Amino acid sequence: MLAEEVVDTAQALLGHTLAGHQLEAQDWSLTPLARFSARRVAAIAQRLPDRPARTAIVRPGLSVQGGTDTLATAEHWSSL
Repeated sequence: MLAEEVVDTAQALLGHTLAGHQLEAQDWSLTPLARFSARRVAAIAQRLPDRPARTAIVRPGLSVQGGTDTLATAEHWSSL
């Protein structure tokens, strides 16, 4: 959920996410969260470069691994 919140979001806007508000309420810096989130989002984008497919998998809360497994299975069966 956090990865979806920060996809294509500038760090300055991170404070407008639920995670940002929760951290801000504790007087914690958003910088470590922004760095961590950027790395996680980049890793997800590298594993699943097709943006519409990535959105369809991540938005409902499915795992990236489960989504890529499902796509691979669908491609396998459609090629038979």
